[in-house]
Amino acid sequence: MRAAALISHHTSEELEVAYRQAERPIERSRWQIIWLKSKGKSIPEIIDATGFSRTTISTLIAAYNANGEQALLDKRQFNKSDPALNPDQQEALFQALQGPPLSGGLWTSKKVKMHIQEHFGIEVTEVCAWGYLKRLGFPIQVPRPTPTEAASPKEQEAFIKKSRRR
Repeated sequence: MRAAALISHHTSEELEVAYRQAERPIERSRWQIIWLKSKGKSIPEIIDATGFSRTTISTLIAAYNANGEQALLDKRQFNKSDPALNPDQQEALFQALQGPPLSGGLWTSKKVKMHIQEHFGIEVTEVCAWGYLKRLGFPIQVPRPTPTEAASPKEQEAFIKKSRRR
């Protein structure tokens, strides 16, 4: 894949200033690639300077040629959305998490998801529920393993028979 010649949306000096002033690391790297290309550097020289692959550099140059500096922005910063639960609902969830779940055991992302659905009527994923557990300050909990001696002799024998089948 050959990189296209760079269309000069900006002068080399303007690109250097943008590169040096970029605050987001991804944008800084992108500006650096375009700046180096504007200085007449070859793709192998840009690879050596930045560590990016030939494909990434060529794709970035093509995007810059087509869209100018918009192609260099880190668009992840615009991926914000409102939280699934408002502050009052988060407080109610926090209070619920203080005690054990109705189904017993420990709070899991699945149990938090079901609690949110039942009490607030909001569909969330287990990943979102896990995020609320973490955000509200609840550590990941794993039940302690039960010692084998806690099983009755009958249960131990059933386990041994089951293990031998494998």
